[in-house]
Amino acid sequence: MISKALHIRKIALLAAFVSIGVVLFLFEEFLPRPLPFLKIGLGNIVNLLAIYTLGLTDALTVGVMRVVIGSLVAGKFLSPIFLLSLGGSITSIIGMWCCKFMGKNFVTPFGVSILGAFFHNLTQLLLASIIVVHNYGILYLTPYFCIASIITGGFTGYLVHILLNPVTNSFASFGVK
Repeated sequence: MISKALHIRKIALLAAFVSIGVVLFLFEEFLPRPLPFLKIGLGNIVNLLAIYTLGLTDALTVGVMRVVIGSLVAGKFLSPIFLLSLGGSITSIIGMWCCKFMGKNFVTPFGVSILGAFFHNLTQLLLASIIVVHNYGILYLTPYFCIASIITGGFTGYLVHILLNPVTNSFASFGVK
């Protein structure tokens, strides 16, 4: 049985993760993009930290809440962009968790993040072909999105690699895990 104080601390941590994720999402909206549809995926940092520190269910909660609140603030709620973002976030979190779980002894956050970026991009391409363009020809962009996944996923994975120990240590001092 989880104590009430520990439960409150966990809710506070989830809220902090969601808040940081929304701030990163909004910050990224203002960064210049090499292509109109290509983003670094800074919000993935929070998702990946949540996977490593809180587990799958809480990471999904953080990811979904981050997308919903971020899209509400950015004025994109229930738009096709929102649906692409939500689908990509959910599949990338599940894919990253599976990769972390199955490869816990030999896959680093760097590799997990690259895989997550790949799942996110592939899901967005599939959803865009169904919801936005109504044509599967967009899937010919998959190789380019794979290259983008390596670059962006590698960058965010590197940041998670740097942040993971300090975040884990602060959780221990906070009384969670």
